[in-house]
Amino acid sequence: MEQCKVVAAERDLLKELTELRAAVQAMVAMVDPVEEGSIEGKTWVERLREAPQRIAHYLTETSKDYIAHVLGLVKSYWPQARLTPLGKGMAV
Repeated sequence: MEQCKVVAAERDLLKELTELRAAVQAMVAMVDPVEEGSIEGKTWVERLREAPQRIAHYLTETSKDYIAHVLGLVKSYWPQARLTPLGKGMAV
């Protein structure tokens, strides 16, 4: 009876581990996709550890693009607008 409990617990852990691995692979593939034809030398764990930095980099670059686009729209509709004061003191 004890062995049955141990085997059932191991089976549950294996199922949870399989689900966790699938979730990690999906998240890492979203953040750090592997180009077709290239052989990736990193393990899933290494790629997962790099994910927060990649997400932060993506958000930073996207925010910069949005700000540049909005300022371009402001300048196109209001050519005499002085945008220089907006950039003073702004962190790079």
